[in-house]
Amino acid sequence: MGFSFDLAEEEKSFEAPTLIIAARQDLTVGYRDAWDILESYPRATFAVLDRADHVWPIETPNLLAALVEDWLARIALAERAA
Repeated sequence: MGFSFDLAEEEKSFEAPTLIIAARQDLTVGYRDAWDILESYPRATFAVLDRADHVWPIETPNLLAALVEDWLARIALAERAA
């Protein structure tokens, strides 16, 4: 099954604020793959969590909430300043 659009082409043009959180010890996805797509997201915030694996959001939900809340606050501040 394929996508109904060209995902690579869509990624090249995504300019909205984006939060990418990767876990350094994630053996399922890996943080380097996330780093490789960063150029496609010019307004991205990129965070790599050390001592975290694939299930870190479940194991540390407060950390996930804090990262997302901080990012949303910074986006709102930037939007007001623009």
